[in-house]
Amino acid sequence: MIEIRTCESEIPEVARFTTDVWRQTFAGKRLTINWHEAYFDWQLFNDFIERDYLLAAYDGSTLVGTLFAEPFRLRLRDREHDASMSSWLTVAPEYRRHDVGTKLVAEMRRRHLDRQAAFQIGFGLIGTIGPEFWRSMPDVFSVRTLGFWCSLLDVGALRSSLFLSRFARSAMSLLRVLEKRPRHIAHEGIRPYCSADLPRCLVLANELGKGIDLAYVWNERRLALQLDYKNVPRTLVYERNGRVEGFINYYPIECLGETILKASMIDLFAFGSMSGSEQKKLLQASIAQMATEGTAMALLLRIPCYPTAALLSLGFIPLPNEFSVLCGWPQPGLNFEQVKSLYLHVR
Repeated sequence: MIEIRTCESEIPEVARFTTDVWRQTFAGKRLTINWHEAYFDWQLFNDFIERDYLLAAYDGSTLVGTLFAEPFRLRLRDREHDASMSSWLTVAPEYRRHDVGTKLVAEMRRRHLDRQAAFQIGFGLIGTIGPEFWRSMPDVFSVRTLGFWCSLLDVGALRSSLFLSRFARSAMSLLRVLEKRPRHIAHEGIRPYCSADLPRCLVLANELGKGIDLAYVWNERRLALQLDYKNVPRTLVYERNGRVEGFINYYPIECLGETILKASMIDLFAFGSMSGSEQKKLLQASIAQMATEGTAMALLLRIPCYPTAALLSLGFIPLPNEFSVLCGWPQPGLNFEQVKSLYLHVR
């Protein structure tokens, strides 16, 4: 008998289960993520994040499905709400006919209603069954679609990893004109983040959401975890006259395809009063650091709070929209119909 309950599995089992199922599901079709243990420790299974929304499906003692969400403060236009960010709906292929996914979603919905959460936000990969499945659930709908900015550091590694036809693999050679070979250049004022920077970084992180229809509202505890935790995220700050005026926060990931592709996901780029040239210097420093880590491509969600001019000038290219942003179980009176701008990060 399949039972849905708060996840009791240890991090290694969760990471292995998620990675194996996603790779099996998309084998030969698209890159998948190596959801390593350190990543899940950073994002979900730590002492800072409540576990009410960490759900798992078990057949006896066997893990057969997961659905995870994190409580998050979000602002919808001019009002703040206690909501959640959700991801990692994963069901073992042999159990999908048993409606495990539906049962996980039903339990997540019940817990949200019990805790009077205002709504849930998540991402579904366009071109997969994910968005269609979620939209078939009660009170779940698409808000809008989003894509990435991408900086190519090693086109050869990307070409080798993607599942491509011979023609497409050959055509990708043309992308070498966009390839960046960043050199590490010491820029005055750019340095690694330290805990003393947190109060100023909190101001900058929340300034990104000004004028945005749906935006994060960070607190010190959650932002501290985002910026520095067991060497998983990396954060560089830009300091001018003894004051932090901006920061960039990213983490390395491994994409599994024909080969293992190293990439970096930029979650936050806060630039406050920085000039265009200062923005470019901070981006250049972060890309150079990624290159020393073996990164083949860097990704940043394409949302309006990030500086288009600086990104284009450094060779970032806009990719087609890849995600459907999904909202579930909004409380009565909340209107998402005219939500056009978002300040989120991909999970």
